[in-house]
Amino acid sequence: MSSSLTKPKPLMINITNVKTTTGNVRVGIYKKNNDFPNEKDTYQNKVYTINKTGSILIKIEDLPYGEYAIGIYQDENKNATLDKNFVGAPKEPFAFSNNVKPLFTAPDFEECRFRYAENNTTMSLRLLNY
Repeated sequence: MSSSLTKPKPLMINITNVKTTTGNVRVGIYKKNNDFPNEKDTYQNKVYTINKTGSILIKIEDLPYGEYAIGIYQDENKNATLDKNFVGAPKEPFAFSNNVKPLFTAPDFEECRFRYAENNTTMSLRLLNY
């Protein structure tokens, strides 16, 4: 069977710096044509339960190989939106692929872009708190 017909390996994301089990983790997966990191314009959205502090491992099984960017946040109050303060800074823990740490504005797709392929199926993202 050719490799183009085989099912992709799951994308494994180790999320670190999880300080509470409050709420859930929301994962936005974006392709280049999506409005990254607008959570209303994703390629795929996933929601995961937080069952421990420290680090959690999530598995994304239905993603074709390709180029993506990821934005995640801990939705502590389960309102399905990343809460922000009056200047637009996140009030809930968050992370971007490539562990990009934004300073004044959200990063763009190119900064967070990664290649998900048969030989690149794992990543580690550290939750940030502002």
